[in-house]
Amino acid sequence: MTDGDDKLAKYRGDLQAAEKSAARDVNYQPFLAPMAIGLFGVLIAIVLPHSGEVHGYDVLFNSPVAQEFNTKLPERAYSWLALTGGILLPIGTIVSRSWLVAWVNWFFAGIAWWYSAFAIWIRQSRPVTDPGEGPAYGLIIAAVCLTILFATLSVLLFRKTPLQKALAQARREEAHRDEASRLKQQRLRTGLEEREQINDFVDDRRAVAAERRRVRRAQKENRQGVNPDGE
Repeated sequence: MTDGDDKLAKYRGDLQAAEKSAARDVNYQPFLAPMAIGLFGVLIAIVLPHSGEVHGYDVLFNSPVAQEFNTKLPERAYSWLALTGGILLPIGTIVSRSWLVAWVNWFFAGIAWWYSAFAIWIRQSRPVTDPGEGPAYGLIIAAVCLTILFATLSVLLFRKTPLQKALAQARREEAHRDEASRLKQQRLRTGLEEREQINDFVDDRRAVAAERRRVRRAQKENRQGVNPDGE
């Protein structure tokens, strides 16, 4: 295979470093559509009704309307988590393509998704005397979009890209061809060093046994007060 036919030619110098670099580069393009749906869905939910007359922005800033209808603290926590994990961090993930930002986004999106379900449960299980109402369609839309966003990020982060798979396969093939790499792989798998010659294994059991007998004989003669040289 010539360099022109080898699509991994520019990575051949250090396949391991190239594989690590590919793992840190988030290729969001195949997932752009569901990420955009999740992002814009959460963004629109901020201006939609959260519960009755309370809108998403009322919950976000704890406005007098939100206080009047007894909006709970977990609902405000959901609102800020949705803003962070559903709007700000997805934009950061798309712009930066950083695996670190994507992981932080995944973490916050997961917590925001859980809190959205909790907020719906709070609205549905409110006391009869509570002045508020049940969950409105804005809250439900946000919960659905956070689910889409969290699932998309999970697939994006936990699935290897075609480039990562190709680099991993090339590294395995190179390891079989390269003797030094093969020995390194063996040490990683077994923790044992390979010995090139059988003579490297020295059978010194007889010498050790003879030395022990000599030491015991000398100790016995010393106890009997006999000079080993016969003087």
